[in-house]
Amino acid sequence: MIRKILCCAWAIFLLLLTFQAAGAQIFEFELIALTIREIDFLPVSPFVTILPDRGNYGRYFVGENIALQYESMVDGYVSIFNYTPDGKARILRNNERVTAGAQQSFRGIVAEPAGTERFLIVQSSWIVPDRLLVEILLNPFLAEELVGDRVYMNRSIIEVSSRRKKSPAVIRFSPLPAEIPAGGRLRIRATLLDEKGNFLVNRRLHWEVDEGRLDGYQTFTNTAGESEVWYSAPRYQEGMTVRVRTIFEGDFVYGPSDENVVFGVNPERLQTRLVLAPESFHVASGEGLDFTVELTDLRGEIVEGQAVTWSASRGSWESGVTRTNELGETGNRWFAPRVEAAEKVEISAAFEGMRHLLPSRDVSYGTVSGTGVVTGKSLYYLDMSGGKPDTNFENLVYRGDLVHGYSLNPLYALSMLPGESVEVQFYLNQPLQSGAVYLWGKSEQRAQIYIFLNDHKVYSGLSGEGRLTPLETQAFYLSDFLTLGSNRFRLEVGAVEGIGNFYLQRILLVF
Repeated sequence: MIRKILCCAWAIFLLLLTFQAAGAQIFEFELIALTIREIDFLPVSPFVTILPDRGNYGRYFVGENIALQYESMVDGYVSIFNYTPDGKARILRNNERVTAGAQQSFRGIVAEPAGTERFLIVQSSWIVPDRLLVEILLNPFLAEELVGDRVYMNRSIIEVSSRRKKSPAVIRFSPLPAEIPAGGRLRIRATLLDEKGNFLVNRRLHWEVDEGRLDGYQTFTNTAGESEVWYSAPRYQEGMTVRVRTIFEGDFVYGPSDENVVFGVNPERLQTRLVLAPESFHVASGEGLDFTVELTDLRGEIVEGQAVTWSASRGSWESGVTRTNELGETGNRWFAPRVEAAEKVEISAAFEGMRHLLPSRDVSYGTVSGTGVVTGKSLYYLDMSGGKPDTNFENLVYRGDLVHGYSLNPLYALSMLPGESVEVQFYLNQPLQSGAVYLWGKSEQRAQIYIFLNDHKVYSGLSGEGRLTPLETQAFYLSDFLTLGSNRFRLEVGAVEGIGNFYLQRILLVF
């Protein structure tokens, strides 16, 4: 019967499913269960060993990796047989030359069926012919009789279990900021849980990142199921999106899991250079002066469309904030205060910075000459007819454009659209019961004007229409709302009938 099986077996050639040995020819034979069990009672020799990586009687699941390590204490030739739980017998190594004391190993994948699987190593001094090697495979207890010489044998056993369904594992990240700066560091913490929320302790996690670097790429979870790495962002001049991936490869109980976390890295912030001109100045009391700013980055590149904030220790600005043009430049007009004696003034312009640019600031120092005129007794004025404000009011702020051609004389006037205004401050050093304001102002068609004193409306009505003349004024009484000390006067343009602006030439405030 055995001879018949042998003859049929030579016609069977299969690739080994359990052990993937590149280039090896694997013969597979059927054995009866009694013969396989007899392998457990074969005499073993200490001169030759074979051992799985999980030890003798180690447990493996179908589909897991296995490594076999074998060694001979004498020179010779080694053959290794494999006996599977379903009665199959295979030759894994055929007359492999070994040197005394040299350890050898090979790897494979555990295949079905489940049950007890055996490995037998046979060492001989000479090469055993294939025909005899197959007979030894089928009748290992007759090995020395078949070879006719001393044969050393040893065995090992593993228990193979069917692959069980693994429980799912979940990776959760602790909250992270949406963005970090270039060159910055970020701690990334992941928690590994089962489907019921229980912590998975001492499990290995692998980490991957597409930009930048991590301080470690393999970590283990602690008793709270947590594991963390530190991320270091690159120093790039362009922003980027970074993806960090955490991988749990799974184990005997839990299946694999992986999760991504995404955040942004701001571009590296470059230094900027803001140049304010003029660097120094000297102006008369109440005079206006134009300032310019040039904004570039450290590389000399123009910074376009960014806000520049203007401030001054005294006086007022035409605009509190302006924006740089396509040349990186912007300008503003500053109006000096009315002062009796010369005063020093500090002018500053500042860029507050943005996502990839650092803030910068520049300062200009100057002097305002005193007028020697004592204000606050009986007369205040604002005159636009010279093409720039001439006034002894304090803190002039106005909105509009200086134009000419709307007066009988070749003089300027302030052209004001609806919503634009003129606001000034004046000072009373003694209590007064009443005052009057005279306006030289008209519109091409009637305009609605409002007059406020200390935020109280004292007049609302229509303006005159036509061209400006020296004798045509509108006069209004100021009373009830005058206060000792600082007072604020405001003229505001409302709706204008038809097409045209309101044109203001002078304001005269008398007491």
